[in-house]
Amino acid sequence: MVHLFRRLAPRCAMLMAALVLALSGASREAHAILITPTTSNFTITYDQPVSGYPDLTATATYSLVSFTSGVLDLSVTIDNTTNASFPNARLTAVGFNLSAPITGATATSSVYSAFLNQNFPSFQTLALCLSSGTNCAGGGNGGLLPGQSDTFNLTIDGSFSTSPSVTLDTPASKFQTGIGSYETAGTITGGGCTSNCGGNNVSEPSTLPILGAGLIAIYFATRRRLNGAVKGDNANIAVAISSSHHGIALILHRVLHRYIADKLVDGHRVAGVLKPLDGHGVRA
Repeated sequence: MVHLFRRLAPRCAMLMAALVLALSGASREAHAILITPTTSNFTITYDQPVSGYPDLTATATYSLVSFTSGVLDLSVTIDNTTNASFPNARLTAVGFNLSAPITGATATSSVYSAFLNQNFPSFQTLALCLSSGTNCAGGGNGGLLPGQSDTFNLTIDGSFSTSPSVTLDTPASKFQTGIGSYETAGTITGGGCTSNCGGNNVSEPSTLPILGAGLIAIYFATRRRLNGAVKGDNANIAVAISSSHHGIALILHRVLHRYIADKLVDGHRVAGVLKPLDGHGVRA
């Protein structure tokens, strides 16, 4: 019985860890603002703490130039407000989602180009981003250094209805620095925005709940196997526990691959970090 308890104890630890991951990784709420022809200036502020260094900080201020059923025209000023002591802290991209369908976008910036419906690391696909690189995921060697700013016009073509309005949400930014790449969500102020501003707060997916849910599923599957195995012999118990270990390895591997796939260093995808797993959770 003691031997059986020692084998079953890890299941309890696994369940507790899964519950902590599922709860602590619950989706976070993103700021949103409803833009109409009467919306005043609003600012998105980005602040990414980095251990041992000053925070990575930036602002993007949007001023409404005109808004019709088919075109949203904004004046944009982006500032990299990071302390100059941070090594090579380039602000390479900002992005957001819009609630209406977008058919095109152009930016008069000499630093950033507009892209539609592309992957933005840590935020999945965003409707629009402004990037100094060739896509939303990498900034190349461009971007704004600390203390630099860029002012330009952003023209967005879309279907905004006869009485034009659109919700802007999920504001995101990407910094590429001398010590790695960082993506952070922004907060919106101004524009008449005091809370949710008529838009719907958007839950941003997190890897932690996915991992926690997977571990909980494995726990209950293993419990069923062990309940049946207790009526048999120790060999059946060993098979049940071994199956749960393989399942955990596969889930951890897939979650890590999903996370690493979103990470780029100076525009280059990280490759060769993890080898594929076979069906038994063993690296090839």
